[in-house]
Amino acid sequence: MRRVVWLLGFLALLVVGVLFGCLGASFANSIITPGVYVGNLNLGGLTREQAREHLAMLEDEVAHYPVVIKNGDNTWTIDAGELGVTLDNEKTLQKAAAVGHTGSIINQWRERRRVEKEDEHIQPELSTGWDVLKKKIIAEMGQIIVEPVNAGFQITPGDQVVIVPAQTGTDIDFNALARKIVWSISDEAVNGAEVCEVELPLLSVQPQRTTEDVEAMQINGRIARYTTRFDAGQEGRTYNIKVAAAALDGLLLAPDDGFSFNQVVGPRSSEAGYKSANVIVNNEFVQGLGGGVCQVSSTLYNAVLLANLQILERSNHTLPVSYVPIGQDATVSYGAIDFRFANNQINYIYITSLVEGNTITFKIYGNQASSPRVEVASWVTETIPQQIIYEDDPNLAAGEQVIKQKGNNGFKVASARYVWENGEKRTEQLPASYYHAVNRIVAVGTGQVKPTVVVPPESVVLPVSPGVINQPVSPEHVGSNSGETTEPAPPAPEHTNPTEPGVPPAADDSESTEGEGQVPETGEMPPATGDSQAIEDIEQVPETGNVSPD
Repeated sequence: MRRVVWLLGFLALLVVGVLFGCLGASFANSIITPGVYVGNLNLGGLTREQAREHLAMLEDEVAHYPVVIKNGDNTWTIDAGELGVTLDNEKTLQKAAAVGHTGSIINQWRERRRVEKEDEHIQPELSTGWDVLKKKIIAEMGQIIVEPVNAGFQITPGDQVVIVPAQTGTDIDFNALARKIVWSISDEAVNGAEVCEVELPLLSVQPQRTTEDVEAMQINGRIARYTTRFDAGQEGRTYNIKVAAAALDGLLLAPDDGFSFNQVVGPRSSEAGYKSANVIVNNEFVQGLGGGVCQVSSTLYNAVLLANLQILERSNHTLPVSYVPIGQDATVSYGAIDFRFANNQINYIYITSLVEGNTITFKIYGNQASSPRVEVASWVTETIPQQIIYEDDPNLAAGEQVIKQKGNNGFKVASARYVWENGEKRTEQLPASYYHAVNRIVAVGTGQVKPTVVVPPESVVLPVSPGVINQPVSPEHVGSNSGETTEPAPPAPEHTNPTEPGVPPAADDSESTEGEGQVPETGEMPPATGDSQAIEDIEQVPETGNVSPD
């Protein structure tokens, strides 16, 4: 019986102890354990609300705490608040309140006893506004930041290539700086230090293209050049040539890279800056956007040929043009006809364009050591005679003839590229060209012949002698100065559609020197192309009725 009573008494005491412990823990959780400090700020024995008020004062102190940032001999003193440093009151309060109030009841009791004897200094919870920090640092120390410079090359007046070395840049490690500032304030400021000092952390920024990268491109000099001329007095066409050429200036192609003229130059529209200039639609001159761009593509085509690059796509105009030899033009029309080539060399190539005065020049740079001798030639393989079409015109007198449209012969043209490699000559057939013949149209009068009245001048009218009737007038005086006489109408033509075979003379501006790309850089003349037909210095249009390839 005694044993039962003793056991019941023990259980009662245990229940009372547990209840007392829970009530004590609950009461203790509302009070910061005595001996708890945030830095040098004593929060022990305070309620949460009281501790929160003390932390608000500490927050203001942190915002105005001076931070000294050093870089060599330079120093900057900035308030922590201007650097985006703030005290997180709630997180700091939770850390302080947790001391002696976590774990089992026995562990909590032991922890409180230890803190009451030894004190507990906890670090405040600080945060940094990264954007605020970066903006302030750049405003104060932006001169330290140096952008890296990519390696490149410069072209000398003699068309040699000089490598411009890369330069390493300098930047500020903002993440590391933020960590340093927070750690320094947490460790020093709340412990009574008047200022905190940090060294400005810097980063070396490497360029995207190093000197070694440029050297590996193997671009050391000019390997091809081609120049054509145009009428600089045609303002719209000249402007279009400049716009298209500018899009191609500074083009860098890696080995096996492909090039598309339409993709690089883009649509020839007013939004892209192009103006109206002469184009041909169905063999008639009209105004169209982008006139002149085909001269840019044709000039580039010839430079690409001389550089021994691979031609992927090329089309000729429907009629010969005057600015390049026949068979050596390359027409383009956005969305329909393109000029494409590929860099089939083992090295990079670099392309420049220059429009100056009345000339446009393309230069291609690459590895001169591996660049072979190249010549380009083209010749007429067949002449397609023009037809003469006679059309009756009642507005002209019978027998009178007027040429309404000048005709031109058409041509089939072959072209070839001759390449000398390892002492041997290799012939590469280039895309053939077909130029349409243009009919000559002659209007033949079918109307009545208008009578011509000849009135002799008064000076040749002789007086009539008395008694003489119908005195004749001397023939040499009749109509000698009147200017009113007409030649008799020629006989009506026979509608037999005769032809005029033969090749028209070459255009005056198709000749060139080596510096203009017409003669290969070897100084030797290719086969003559003087039989090229000179039409007009504008782009031509297929006979489909579509807008001319520009």
